[in-house]
Amino acid sequence: MKYLFFLEPYMEIFGKYEKIQGISETEIENLEIEFKIILPDAYREYLFFFGKESGQLFTAYYTEIKYLLETRSEAIAALNFDDRKTGPKASINEKYFLFGQWQGYVFYFFDCRENNQDPPVYALMDNGTIILHKPSFSIFIKDDGLNPVIESLE
Repeated sequence: MKYLFFLEPYMEIFGKYEKIQGISETEIENLEIEFKIILPDAYREYLFFFGKESGQLFTAYYTEIKYLLETRSEAIAALNFDDRKTGPKASINEKYFLFGQWQGYVFYFFDCRENNQDPPVYALMDNGTIILHKPSFSIFIKDDGLNPVIESLE
């Protein structure tokens, strides 16, 4: 692991109660073809270990590949749900890769136009705004994924 090396000591814990399972390089390449993007290396690394099943990592999130199409369509629906909102609405660029959601109303993505191998993670919030959530994907994994697992062990 290059970007997510800090996960190595915890791999057994992630799979203790729920299975962890990654996807192959071919499956990752097929995702790139399907979404017409080049995925950053840090995310590719995540998929290789946790793409199908993330076990105890991200238990309250939907980050597995089975949710990718659903996540994008749900984010678009959330933006268009309430026409009473005033002011400019965020929009979802085709190069935004929505890789996860939390409880159906916060959607996480990175912008593939940035050509960053460990890109910043943005969040589309339930009020329709986009914020910078974490300065990199690896920090997102550590702060939002790993740290809650460590806290649960204490």
